[in-house]
Order: sequence, then structure tokens, then C-alpha cells
Amino acid sequence: MSPRGTTEEAVEGAGRPGRLRIFLNYRREDSSGHAGRLYDDLAERFGVGEVFMDIDKIEPGLPFDDVIEHALDRCDVVLALIGRQWLTIADAGGRRRLEDPDDFCRLELEEALARGARLIPLRVQGAEMPGSAELPESLRGLARRQGMELSDTRWRHDVESLINVLERLTTEKADRELEEHERLAQEQAERERQERERLERVRTEQERVAWEQAEQERLARKQAEEERRTQEETERKRRAAQEKAERERRAQERVEKERRAAQEKAERERLAKTKKQADADAAVTQGGVRGLARRPVALVAAGIIVVALGAVIAYALSSGGEGNRAPNEPKAAPVSTSPPTISGTMRVGKTISAYSGRWRGFPTAFAYQWRRCGEDGADCVSIGGVTSPAYKPTDRDVGRRLRVSVTASNALGSGTSVSKATRAVEPAPVPPANSAPPTVSGTTQQGSSLVVRAGTWKGTKPISYTYEWQRCNASGAACVKIADARGTTYTLKSADVGHSIRVVERASNASGRSTATSKATAVVRAKPAPSAPSTTPSAPKPPSTGPIETVPEALP
Repeated sequence: MSPRGTTEEAVEGAGRPGRLRIFLNYRREDSSGHAGRLYDDLAERFGVGEVFMDIDKIEPGLPFDDVIEHALDRCDVVLALIGRQWLTIADAGGRRRLEDPDDFCRLELEEALARGARLIPLRVQGAEMPGSAELPESLRGLARRQGMELSDTRWRHDVESLINVLERLTTEKADRELEEHERLAQEQAERERQERERLERVRTEQERVAWEQAEQERLARKQAEEERRTQEETERKRRAAQEKAERERRAQERVEKERRAAQEKAERERLAKTKKQADADAAVTQGGVRGLARRPVALVAAGIIVVALGAVIAYALSSGGEGNRAPNEPKAAPVSTSPPTISGTMRVGKTISAYSGRWRGFPTAFAYQWRRCGEDGADCVSIGGVTSPAYKPTDRDVGRRLRVSVTASNALGSGTSVSKATRAVEPAPVPPANSAPPTVSGTTQQGSSLVVRAGTWKGTKPISYTYEWQRCNASGAACVKIADARGTTYTLKSADVGHSIRVVERASNASGRSTATSKATAVVRAKPAPSAPSTTPSAPKPPSTGPIETVPEALP
């Protein structure tokens, strides 16, 4: 391996941007002296790490074709030195070295031609360029490459011409690398911008989904709680009504039992009196019939018994009259002692409930009829098909007041009572909707403050607002959130220079939330540098030669 440069040294030094990497190919038996001299000149101009000579020795165990391929892979230009014996040098067997497939010089040139590398033949010692017919098939492309001559008598001039060519190639390489670097930087910036936009979209979508899910859960919990309370209230009222009906039933049964017991006692007393009277009448009759023509006493007694039984039957038939009615039985149709009431939230979609009120007369059934009234509670009309104790207001009830009429009935008739009018029914809450976006005003210069003016929103009041300031590119796209910038004002920083600014306004109420985005501002300018004080002395004023004129101060 040549002491002037190795493949490893070249590889370590390769890869620096804007530097040309040069590989020298030569035969020691032919042009080693010229190669060394050229190496010194090129290393002085381009650096030792950028110029190395061909491989003449490979460490044991390494495949030489891989080593050569690795070395040439790092080079930009291959300089092939051709001397007088380059074409004819033979091995010990008399075969030309160029015919040997494992010859290093041949392998290096074949690899350079196969790669399409910049291959420059350099003729030294006055050698001529070999023709295609004199070269192996794999090296015939060398004959078609434009070469240069390095003459011993004008070596410095020829090498300088070669260096000019190499420096021009260096400039072209630097330009290509710069263009490639700028292209890669632009692609990277575009990928980063797209990634930021994607992440922002993902974050915004995640926030929206999370908010919607949380809002749905909150509304579901609220609705479930209201339904639970309504069910509990309905169940409580139902149980109360059942208990009341049960108490009334038991009271009626007790009254009926007492009435029957009184009737049975009166009947027993009447029968006892009747029997006693019958016995007395029988004794009188028995004494009076002794003078008859000895009729049998049994016939007279039987007649008296028939008369007594007829009296008992007549009394029993008359015992069910008004005078024997139980004291707690209904004596008339039900009469209201306390009007019905309505409870619940007076809003569209919310369930409200009616309570029947208090009644006299032992009612056995209640019927309900809901009515829609005017703003003053008058001019009421019945709501068709709504006859249950519960009612859910609709959009037709917005701004109207509601009443409920309750009809109580028993076996003797019915009575009706009407509740007081509720307060006006409110509409269902409407989420915020933007009709005009927010606007940003102020001077777009570092250190100045921008102010946001809220947009125009529709929806159920009250509506609350929050703000998020964003930094965008010059075209107003690819925006990112500015940390800790949430107020209605924002002071421009050095990081905003060269960017435009916009603000996202979020409006929310009890029913939901929505967002609106302002237009992007103009590009933010940097704060101007303070001007240096003038060092030029001002010329003295000439002395006044006339009267001093007083100029009145301008009014504000």
C-alpha cells in the first residue's frame, strides 16, 4: 500500500461537502514517480484527505473487489496515469498484466467505467493514448475518454491546467451539493410542516371528540338524573295516592261494617219486640176465642204468626232507606278544597307533572287535561291528546303559560278544578353559532400589541368566550398554537418575525360550544435597530439682527 494515502484514510476524509475526492490509478513499474509527484501537487491544493493513490496491497482475508468498490464509491474523479510501458507490462508468464482479470489496475479502471465515474487519462513520459483494439473488452471505454498530457518539461503548466479542471469540477460539485442540500431542506421543512398540520388536526379532532364525548356523558347523566327524579316523584305520588285510596277504602269498609252491625242490632231488637208483642196478642186472643164454636186454637195462633211475619218483611224492605246510610258515604259529587298544582322546569323537552289537589266527597277517579294559555295566563285552549299527569312542553309552548284542569268523580257525579298558570315556557337551549368571525387589529411589528375583537354569535345566552393565538407562515397557513397566549391581547415577540398571526375564538354555553378563526395578519416585521447619535457638530446660528418675533403656541 502506498505510504502517501490509503483507502481507509481517504474514506475517513471523504464526505465533506464541497470537496473533490480524487483517486490516482497507476502502475508502479510504469509511472510510480510521476504518480507520487502528482499526488504531492494535488494534496497541496485539495488536501491530503481528499487525494489517495490506488490500492497495491490488501489486508489478508479481505475480498479485493469489495475493497476497490468501496474505495471508488467515495471518489468523484479517477486519474489514470498512462506511461510508455502501461500497455505492455507482462507478468512472469509473459502475459500482459491488462489481460489478468485480477489485476488491481484493471479492476480499478473497470469499476470506474462501470460506475460512470469521471475518468481522465493522463499521459506521461510522452506516451500515446492506446486504441480500443489494444485494450481488453472491459477497458475499451477508456480509449473514448478525453485525456491530458503531463509533460516533464512543462510539468507545472500541465498540472495547473489539470487543477483548473478539477477546481471547476469542485465548484460544480459544491453547487450540486448546495442545490441538493436546499432541496432536502425544503423537503424536510415541508414534511415537518405537513406533520405539524397533521398533528394539529389530530389534536384538534381529539379535543373535539373528547369534548363531545364528555358533553354527551354530562347530558346523559343530567337527563338520567332528571328522569330518575321524575320517576321518583311520580312513584312517590302514585304511592301516596294508593295509600290515600287504601285509607279511604278501609274507612269505607269500617263504616260499612259499623252500619251493618247497627242494622243487625236494630233488627234483633225489633224481632224481640215483635215476638213479645206477638206473645201478648196471643194471650189476649186465646182468652177471647173460648166462646166461639170451639174453633181450634191452633188456627188462630197460625193467623197471628202470619200477620207478624208480614210486618217483619215490610220492615226489612224499608230498612235500606236514607235514614240508615253510613255517615262517611258520599252524599254528593266531589268538590275541590285546594286547586291542582304543576311542578317541574318550564322548558321545551323537560317533563313537568300535575298534582290533583285536595277534594271533598271521596272521589274515586281523576281525569287531567292540559291547556295552553297566553302570556297573561288567559285565553287557554286544550292541548289535544294530552290527558296524563305528566307533560313535556314542545316548541309550540315557547312563550306560552300552561294550566291543567283536574276532574274528580265518584258514584254521585264529578267536579272540575283548574290550576294556576305556570311561568312562560322557555325554548330549548341552542349551541353557539358564528355569523361573523373575530378580527385582529394592531401594528404587526415586534414589540407591538395585537387586540382581538369578538365575532358575532347566535345561541342561548349566556355565552362565554376563550381565545387561542396562533403563529402561521407568511401565507397564513401551517399555523401552530402559541403557548400561554389566551387573552384578548397579544404582544408580538422575536419568534413572530417573518410570520403572520391569527386567533381562534371558542364560544360555549350550556348546550355546546363552537369555534371561529380570524383572518391572518400581515407578516410581522422586526423591531428597527436604534439609530446612532450624530457626531457632526451643528453649525452655530447667526446672531439675530432684527426684532425677536414671538410665535404663539399652537392650541391642542
